[in-house]
Amino acid sequence: MTPQSILWIDSIGAIVVGIVMLILQNFLQGFYQLPQELILFLGITNVLYGIYSGSLAISRKRSQVFIIFLIIANLAWGLVCSILFAKYYQTASIFGKLQIGAEGIYVSMLALIEWWYRKELVIS
Repeated sequence: MTPQSILWIDSIGAIVVGIVMLILQNFLQGFYQLPQELILFLGITNVLYGIYSGSLAISRKRSQVFIIFLIIANLAWGLVCSILFAKYYQTASIFGKLQIGAEGIYVSMLALIEWWYRKELVIS
């Protein structure tokens, strides 16, 4: 895996999850037993985040500031997922818990990997 591929994995994963959540929001509301507004929020946030990380992936010039911002965004989203997991633990279905929990772990791991490769991700 190259440092460049990390950004593509980050971007594509977020965009795919976001689009699927937006397209299937009515179904997922019942399946996850989560409020539709939350499904919509998760979907939109994922798409926007995927666009940002994708713009870094295709960029010919990447500053360390933009990479650090990406890492912080992943960590922040991991924290948001942890808070949502705790908030909806009693009401969400096992699938809703798995979605939020797995997403939190996924983005936190991406933050860690991006931190390890932060120097290689910078393009002057």
